[in-house]
Amino acid sequence: MKGLILKDFYLTIRYCKAIMLLDLVFIAIYLFQKENLFFLFYPCVFAGLLPITLLSCDEREKWDSYAGTLPCTRAQLVSEKYLISLFGGLIVLLLCGAAQAFRMISKGAFLPMEYLGVIMTLAGISFVVPTVLYPFIFRFGTTKGRVLYYILIALACAFGSVFFGDHPGIAAETGYRNLTMIIAGAVIILYGMSWLLSIRFYQKRDL
Repeated sequence: MKGLILKDFYLTIRYCKAIMLLDLVFIAIYLFQKENLFFLFYPCVFAGLLPITLLSCDEREKWDSYAGTLPCTRAQLVSEKYLISLFGGLIVLLLCGAAQAFRMISKGAFLPMEYLGVIMTLAGISFVVPTVLYPFIFRFGTTKGRVLYYILIALACAFGSVFFGDHPGIAAETGYRNLTMIIAGAVIILYGMSWLLSIRFYQKRDL
């Protein structure tokens, strides 16, 4: 498992520099503009999409066939991708959380429940894309999954524009805060269910 994670770490450094740079740029913009959570939304979307890029690289290089000769199970191959998504999402979430805390403290208005509502919203965004996409990709491959990939990107961008773009303070409102926390909690639970489903699909897939 450690070797699989290290392999994807090297691929991330080589092929995903632009995505990581964009994450930092959006977080930096958030720190120096009027408070608008839209700029924290995009890094979380990018974090969720990054592992899909790695899966595309694997498929292009016929990694699945090569991995079949290694002393690792298909369940481990699937689990490694979910762990990469988890680590990547948590790192971006940590950076976005630090940016949000800085903004709130600099205004002298750090409200724990408001902060938690924002973090839970961003957590849900970070993990919803891999939760939905992974089972489909491990069942049919990235080529067929690309259509759903673009649909989810479009929906995520539309959601961010409507939810955050016109209402930058919406996460601070009690009703929306409670709703986003419930949705984020549901996404986290579904992430685990998606993990198990992907393992089952990949074990039955002909490579």
